[in-house]
Amino acid sequence: MPPSEVTVTQLEPEIVFVEPEGRIRTLHPDGHKYENEADSSEVQTHWDGARLLVESTSSRGSKLTEAWSLSPDKKQLTVVRKMEGPSRPVVSVRTVYDTEAQGPAAPTTP
Repeated sequence: MPPSEVTVTQLEPEIVFVEPEGRIRTLHPDGHKYENEADSSEVQTHWDGARLLVESTSSRGSKLTEAWSLSPDKKQLTVVRKMEGPSRPVVSVRTVYDTEAQGPAAPTTP
């Protein structure tokens, strides 16, 4: 199951995702493949226009493809996850997150 919320921070050249349980995921959208130390999967991340694409392949041949995109009005983040394996049917899950306003609230006068 996808997390109920996620915090996304872009720190050049990385993008960091933090879930409420404290799980931290760091992606490098430079197009190079690297090994995820947590589960030994091979990960490749790159930008496709305004979408962030993440492709992960496990040592057993399962593949997870994620497409992260922000709505034009920046009010929703949509994540489409497509999971496929050698002996399983393809499963797609679409999660939509409402974005939260950034920065402190504007001061008010009494």
